[in-house]
Amino acid sequence: MVNTSMQCKDGIIIPALRTTNGNAFLYLLGLFYCFLGIAIAADIFMCAIEKITSKTKKIKVKQEAGKLVDSAHQPDSDEYEEVRVWNPTVANLTLMALGSSAPEILLSCIEIVGNNFHAGDLGPGTIVGSAAFNLFCISAICVLAVGNKTKRIAMFKVFCVTAFFGTFAYIWLLIILSWITPNVVDVWEAFLTLFFFVILVAASYSADIEIWNKNKKANLETELQDIEDVQPKKASQKLDVEIKNVARRLSVCDGESVMDALPTPDTEDVRKMARDVAKVYPALEAEDQAKILAYRLNKNKVHDRLYYRIRAIREMTSSWKKSDSEKEVEEIEEKQKTAPDAAVQALKQRVEFSARVYAVQQGDKRVKLTVERRGISDKALTINYSTVDGIAKKDLHYLPKIENIRFAEHETTKEITIDLVDGADWRPNTVFYVHLKIVEQEDGDKTKLGECNVARVRCPDESNSFTGVPNVEFVKSNYVCKENCGWVRVFVSRRGKTKSPHDLGVRFETEDITANAQSDYAPHKNASLQFRGQEYEKYIDIEVFDDKEDEKDETFSVELLGTDDRETTIGSKKRTIVTIISDDNVLKNITNTRKLVGYYLKRMTPGQ
Repeated sequence: MVNTSMQCKDGIIIPALRTTNGNAFLYLLGLFYCFLGIAIAADIFMCAIEKITSKTKKIKVKQEAGKLVDSAHQPDSDEYEEVRVWNPTVANLTLMALGSSAPEILLSCIEIVGNNFHAGDLGPGTIVGSAAFNLFCISAICVLAVGNKTKRIAMFKVFCVTAFFGTFAYIWLLIILSWITPNVVDVWEAFLTLFFFVILVAASYSADIEIWNKNKKANLETELQDIEDVQPKKASQKLDVEIKNVARRLSVCDGESVMDALPTPDTEDVRKMARDVAKVYPALEAEDQAKILAYRLNKNKVHDRLYYRIRAIREMTSSWKKSDSEKEVEEIEEKQKTAPDAAVQALKQRVEFSARVYAVQQGDKRVKLTVERRGISDKALTINYSTVDGIAKKDLHYLPKIENIRFAEHETTKEITIDLVDGADWRPNTVFYVHLKIVEQEDGDKTKLGECNVARVRCPDESNSFTGVPNVEFVKSNYVCKENCGWVRVFVSRRGKTKSPHDLGVRFETEDITANAQSDYAPHKNASLQFRGQEYEKYIDIEVFDDKEDEKDETFSVELLGTDDRETTIGSKKRTIVTIISDDNVLKNITNTRKLVGYYLKRMTPGQ
């Protein structure tokens, strides 16, 4: 039941209506309409303020020696850096605070001027209430949002200054409204309050730039070094740190509003990020890596509170939408979360023989070869194998064979048996070949033939074996690979005669020479290589990392430590040297990636 005796006071422009259910509904509609109008006006007003506070100027910086640059930049030319004209702390306390609080400030000013400078029902309580809401409710929500994670306050000294003045403001209001002149604000009190605001801005600015610290650069470098030292060395966490640092620098260097796209990072930054993203997502193409870099940079862009006010308003009015590129990158990252090893498996999605050479002896009736499928094997695959003459001839040494074999889902090994001719004359180095070919594969299956898609079935020449004692050794004393090849393959061979084919385990490890483990290649310590049955010459795959730098050749060694068979020893070539050479197109590839990052940064920005 509505009390019709209650009467609203007349407004400044529109007369008040009688309090009824119908009029209340009209007031509600009018209120929503006014809220929408205020939101639109505030959005334009805050964007204008943000444009002002984002203004930058160019300053000349010293050229760094040895920096990787593309052909468009001359090493001895002047280099400039964009810096903000407005200090972020000063901008946040002045124009940005004015922009975010403009509606309540304007409402309070309109009422107090129209009420002959007497506080009304709306009054200064609107502003004080809004500030109290920020102090208590917003602070509580922020604490709850953090949860159990440890967060670091980026500008702790500025935080202390603003926290002190934020608390002092309520104490000062209590003093002037309850003790000095109750319920009255004198002119001198108003001017003194305004002067306190000037002191707040000056003190916050001094804390921000650390005016008392003359050696700020050295302290900053020490602080950054401390942060870097405590960071875990995982590639994904290192990538997060690198992207956050670049995004912060670009946010400061950007001469536009934070609602605009970030500027394209320079070549050196792209090189470092591309190196780390390749470790986290090794199977992705360069374009997909550029999408991820652009997405992560855009996501880690430094935003002020005006940005979030503008974004909240636009999301409520459905004018803020994710770009197609952002959705695509989120799908890629979601796949990586659900299958963290999928990228590495996709990179090694191969089908090939388990060994390069299989040995046969005089009197053997058959030879068994193993075909292995590596990487993702969630789809069926059909391959064909066929025998090809070498020195050994079909029907004279072996029975020819052509056949299809099918790998079922998640099946990784298949065994092939080839019959040999009884009483054939197997002389040393008599050889024939078995070829693999992919016949049928399902959609989406990226399996390819590996390097060992041709197996050699050979009668070994043991004339050079030391006293005929069984041993294992490397086929070559050195191997060379390109930095961007993904991995290097070194071959190990069994030597000497054995009574019958049997399994043999060989221990090996890698050691740094000029290359560094973890950063240049994946190390192996006390690892094992297994020879099975008639396998004679097998391989070790070692992953190689591309750091995207044009640098000198780097080397590491692989050494055989011992076997699990007392009769089998380590031969004379127990150590091989792997040389990693730089990719000739490294600079061109980085330049292309940089262009793609800039393109996708624009596409991922709302309104672009």
